[in-house]
Parts: sequence; structure tokens; C-alpha cells
Amino acid sequence: MDSTAAFFWNSTEKKLSYMVINSNLQTRVKPQTTGKLKELDSKTLKNEISKMIKSFYDEIEKIFESSPNHNITIEWKIVNSGNPAPLFNTKLHKPSDSTNFVSNLFDKYFNELKEKYPSLRKAKEQYRGLPDRIVLNKLKIALNDYGLVENKRGNSYLHHLWALALHLTKSTCDKKIKSMKKLLIPDEQMQIKPKKRQTKS
Repeated sequence: MDSTAAFFWNSTEKKLSYMVINSNLQTRVKPQTTGKLKELDSKTLKNEISKMIKSFYDEIEKIFESSPNHNITIEWKIVNSGNPAPLFNTKLHKPSDSTNFVSNLFDKYFNELKEKYPSLRKAKEQYRGLPDRIVLNKLKIALNDYGLVENKRGNSYLHHLWALALHLTKSTCDKKIKSMKKLLIPDEQMQIKPKKRQTKS
């Protein structure tokens, strides 16, 4: 079975989050987050980032150790680039030192683990921007309805991780949410309709 890992660095809040789900939308690695790190000094910030990124790849390695033939694709978002520019690193707007640190360490651990497990893959390019409000609201409702993420305060990072894992875009949103429903709700349950009451003649 294939799995997708979602890795999200919020450069505004200095917040790092990740999770891993399989193709049946079951959680292989529960969502983890550092919380906001922007108040930390540079040294402490980098230490927290290092621990979190190492933890992310350690969890992926555990999956490979139990299932060596597993395929894992990493969907990632490291910089808060606005649409349509996906890479952010331009002459006009360069990433911060902390974002560069995250990016370099993310690639370093990926390359090391990739040598050991060739079926580890990374999406060709990082996720473009964050989903707009309409898309995100549709996802929130679906995740809540399907019992995946409760729609409450403090869960925004979970919604963004799921958007990453599903590679959700404005054009694919409705189709992917429909696919989620097919996976999570058995056909029999969808087809059951309340019986009409028979009236006496």
C-alpha cells in the first residue's frame, strides 16, 4: 500500500507540522506540530527545527522497516510563497535564514533516506500557496463530516496538512472530496434509503 507524507513549514509563524496517511486515508503517523516558534532565539529555533525534521524522517524510516516495499511520497510546503510563484527564492523576495535552514535540512535527510529506501519519493515541486478560503472551508466540512478532523479552534494546521497530503487545489477540490467519501463511507451505507411507510387500503 502507498502512503503520503505531508510536511509543512509555516514561515510566518515559524511553525513546523507533519503527518503520514495511507491510500485508504488511514493515519500512519499522527499529526505532529511544534507550535509557534517565532519567539525563540536563533539557536533554540534551529534546535527545535532539527529535532522535528529528524523525527519526521525517523517516522518514515519506521514505516519502511516494517514494510520495505512500501511507496511513500512526500508532499511538502516549506515557504509561504504566494501564487503563482512556487519557489519564493527570487531576487525580490528571498526566504529567511530559518526557512533556508528548514529547506536544507529537509533535503539533507531526504537524500540520505532515499539512498537507503529508493521507493521514497518527493513531489516534483512544492505545494503552490495555501488553499483559498472556499477550498479550505469545503475541506474542513468534509474532514469533520468523515470524522477525520474536528472543526474547532486550533486545528488549522491539521486542515493544511490534509490539503497538502491530498494535493488539494481549486480545480481538484470537489473531485477529491468525492473520492474521500467513496473511501470512507461504504457503498451499502450510501445506498440505504429509508423505507416508505405502506398505507392501509
